Amino acid sequence: MASSTLTLPVNALSALPNTSRASLSKSPGVGIERSASPGRRHPHDQEAIEMNTLGEKQTDSTSVSVAMAQEIPAWTMSAKKEWIAIMACCSCLFMAGWNDATTGPLLPTIQSHYGVNFTIVSMLFVSNCVGFISAAVINIHLTDRLGFGKVILLGAVLQIVAYCLLAPALPFPVMCIAYAVNGFGIALQDAQANGFIAELPNNASAKMGLLHAVYGAGAFIAPLVATQFAQVPRWSFHYLTSLGVSLANAIVLLVVFRLHRQHDIMGLPDPNIIHAHGEATQASGTSDKYKQIFSSRAVQLMAFFVWVYVGVEVTIGGWIVTFVIEERGGGPSAGYISSGFFGGLMLGRVVLLWVNEKIGERRVVYFYCVLCIGLELVIWLVPNIIGNALAVSIVGMLLGYAIEHMKNTLSNGLYFDTPLKVFWPGDKAEKSQIKSHDAKSHLTLIYFVPRNRPTLSCYSLLPTMAGGLYLLDYGAGNVRSLANSLAKIGYEFEWIKSPEDFDKAERLIFPGVGAFRSAIVHLTASGLFEPLKAYITSGKPYFGICIGMQVLFESSTENPDTKGLGIVSATIEEFGREDKAVPHMGWNSAEPLLDDEAETGVSKTSAYYFVHSFRAPYDPSNDWAHSTTQYGQELFLASVRKGNVFATQFHPEKSGEAGLRVLKAWLSTPLDALKAPTQRTTRTLATEDGFIRRVIACMDVRANDEGDLVVTKGDQYDVREKETGPKTEVAPTSGSSSRPSSPTRAVRNLGKPVALAKAYYDAGADEICLLNITSFRSSPLVDQPMLAVVRAAAAETFVPLTIGGGIKDAVDPDGTPRTALEVAGAYFRAGADKVSIGSEAVVAVEAMLARPGQTLSGTSPMETISHVYGRQAVVVSIDPRKVYVTDSADHADELVFGNVAISARPEERDKMWWYQATTQGGRTNRPLSVVQLAKGAERLGAGEILLNSIDRDGTNIGYDLDLVRLVKNAVKIPVVASSGAGKPSDFVEVFEKTGVEAALAAGIFHRKEVQIPDVKTALEEARINVRK
Repeated sequence: MASSTLTLPVNALSALPNTSRASLSKSPGVGIERSASPGRRHPHDQEAIEMNTLGEKQTDSTSVSVAMAQEIPAWTMSAKKEWIAIMACCSCLFMAGWNDATTGPLLPTIQSHYGVNFTIVSMLFVSNCVGFISAAVINIHLTDRLGFGKVILLGAVLQIVAYCLLAPALPFPVMCIAYAVNGFGIALQDAQANGFIAELPNNASAKMGLLHAVYGAGAFIAPLVATQFAQVPRWSFHYLTSLGVSLANAIVLLVVFRLHRQHDIMGLPDPNIIHAHGEATQASGTSDKYKQIFSSRAVQLMAFFVWVYVGVEVTIGGWIVTFVIEERGGGPSAGYISSGFFGGLMLGRVVLLWVNEKIGERRVVYFYCVLCIGLELVIWLVPNIIGNALAVSIVGMLLGYAIEHMKNTLSNGLYFDTPLKVFWPGDKAEKSQIKSHDAKSHLTLIYFVPRNRPTLSCYSLLPTMAGGLYLLDYGAGNVRSLANSLAKIGYEFEWIKSPEDFDKAERLIFPGVGAFRSAIVHLTASGLFEPLKAYITSGKPYFGICIGMQVLFESSTENPDTKGLGIVSATIEEFGREDKAVPHMGWNSAEPLLDDEAETGVSKTSAYYFVHSFRAPYDPSNDWAHSTTQYGQELFLASVRKGNVFATQFHPEKSGEAGLRVLKAWLSTPLDALKAPTQRTTRTLATEDGFIRRVIACMDVRANDEGDLVVTKGDQYDVREKETGPKTEVAPTSGSSSRPSSPTRAVRNLGKPVALAKAYYDAGADEICLLNITSFRSSPLVDQPMLAVVRAAAAETFVPLTIGGGIKDAVDPDGTPRTALEVAGAYFRAGADKVSIGSEAVVAVEAMLARPGQTLSGTSPMETISHVYGRQAVVVSIDPRKVYVTDSADHADELVFGNVAISARPEERDKMWWYQATTQGGRTNRPLSVVQLAKGAERLGAGEILLNSIDRDGTNIGYDLDLVRLVKNAVKIPVVASSGAGKPSDFVEVFEKTGVEAALAAGIFHRKEVQIPDVKTALEEARINVRK
């Protein structure tokens, strides 16, 4: 959005230390990297585009570096211990590669020794798969019960047992059993080792690359050794060598990991607590998880790719030895050909980098596939051993890159409610870590592949994303919301990190909120302004969102001296405030002027979410006009389109299913079809605008007596049941731990936050609000369960998400000072769109009123957060209560008289009262009226008022209309009415009699006394605009 009166500093980068400024300008990838590729960022990894500057000295109070800090908890594992752990994991992968490449050179000897045919000897591969499948079934339970250190060592011990059975060359059925045991052990080690490396911060993709390079080394060396043993009578003694290597591996794992769980080794909080408290996954049973996984098109595509790839690998890396001996007349040294394949597989990931960069990472895969098909034909049809061996090595090189690219591409686009360790076994055990937001449970998938005959690698990647999709982020706002939306509809993207990336982009999305000038200044400072302009003028598809639309214009009255891209010859102007609240915050219609819904997804029957103070006025002669919206008596451009350029003032990523359709339509439209028609209709002002009154579902979240985060609801702020129950005191060192105390009334439990948020989104809630009502007990930055809830809720709900609780300057239990800006930044990175400030707003307003001239300090939470993220990101939650008076001179300008009040109870008709501000959830009264607080908050930078009522909370007798009308008439920003709703007609009444922009309810929704569709039906019948 374009902020209203409080804007970013002229150059937000100037507030950063030089190193941080340079890193931000050069790459958005600084921070915790969880991507499988250095150049690609997982859509959910907003942390990976933020600056890693926590703990650096700030130069002023509006510095954005603290807002972009890494998330807590801090990494406590030393670099030395981390690398020792990495080497231990590499030991497991060396064993996996050794095992995978051993069988091929020994196959002819095994057939000869046991006198079995191809079909019988293939049972070795089948047995190996049985081991993997068994591990898949039990791995999640073993990990939960035993932990990382014990499970990974168990895998090593099982390998030792298997090699002990294989070394004496016992009867063939025993050999098959040994292969099954070996497969079980390898599967456990692979899953645990890959999962451990994937959890590491700071360039995890490079560490994962090292892990798989070691796998390649094991696969390269094993055939060299196995070929020598294949030529001697005691060929099975090769397994004694394998036994020695596996014994060394087990010793390393025992010494390094010492049977500890993964979080203990890493020095992190217990993930089981995070899972239980944060509800990062909604446990619905293993069957539901499998259903979710197998229904994913990406998983199906991965399964198909692996089915073909593993067949090729086993054929050329294993059966090739038998083929060369029997069909080409080769000797025992034919086993070295297998080493050539695996050596190529290892080297191809490195030596082909320059080719990949020159041709393009995606295009080159198709090129390699065609080459592989040709080379495989050479192998099977050309009777020349040397030529065959060379072709085998080259196929290994080409497939080495192709499989790595597949894992990076597909795993980055897979997001489920749980992190999934996905690998494909049989004889091969490559794997790919598929992670989601902060959940810690594990699941292993297995794809079985027949491996007893040659297979051609005639496959394609069929990507589920728009090829070459890039996102441009200038460092402010909740980009995670767009990333969540792209993941939801099955698309992945890469970040613009340098001017050169514009040449690689085939489609570009520029989302963002904040000030016009700050966006332009940052683009210029980072050297992206001119490349962006050149990209747009080149004719490539561009999609701008909010500030990404406004920068297309020549300038903005917000900062007249700052020039935009000048693509659109018009000026951005501020909304008039005479007849409406500003910012324009909420849902509104967008009426297309072009008949192009198929290409853009914009429909006149849908509603979209807007949040902005500046807009582009509608001019019928402007050939960029695509759709218009009316707010009050102003018509403005909801979207622009011309040629390759499409941009929206609304946020499709926060516009529910309608917004997802807009994104999907633009992304799925062929590039040559992204050309706008020239025939336009015109639009004139209507008597009434299309602004929609919001129905908000609110959840008060706190830890119950068992330590779980639950949704609760108070009766005049009392959230405990009437009956006796245990009491919990939350420890001051953690927002997630709890300890039982003396028996008292139990916390009222109305459900799990993420499940309720998803249910309310599905029911049609226009906004979701999560309030952490016990956040005062500890720093929100150490409250990982609450942050996990925010991430999970943001991934499930595609409407605005407001988070409240603990947005203040504080000190962590370890003595580290934290600013309100840091806390807000953590919530925004987790997926929040707005933060709600309560008691701290009262303190700030009181301080402002006490200063001479009531000057602004620039240090209050509202000021610092709105400077960085814009006014629209700041909500002030007010908890007033009635104070009855007998003297009409007391707060005379704010007095409400019972005999003329519109919502007074019968016993109040002969009374008069004013509304007093409170703090700490109504426990402390302050010498401040509700009007003083609301006006002060608006002046300090609040973009919206969330108006509660202690007197009406939980009563179900209707909103305090006198309170709501009093505050609504006192401010020019949107007001949300809260507390007291008991039936659908209460919503109708508050909208009709006060004019507020939104109404909120909690308990009646939680208890299912009133359904959201019922409320909207009542509003629609009263001719109040609703979002359907």
